[in-house]
Amino acid sequence: MMFFPSFLLYLAEPSNERRIALTPLEGFLCTNSGILLAAFAAALLFNVGSS
Repeated sequence: MMFFPSFLLYLAEPSNERRIALTPLEGFLCTNSGILLAAFAAALLFNVGSS
């Protein structure tokens, strides 16, 4: 999400209306969602039981 915003544009837009950049709100939500998912993944890795 944070590293491939053009892929999000590809998924979200119809084929006849291509944009080349995310809106400021879309960029903000993409960045914060990516940070949240990365933090969640790190928390899962660090809190796995060692049994």
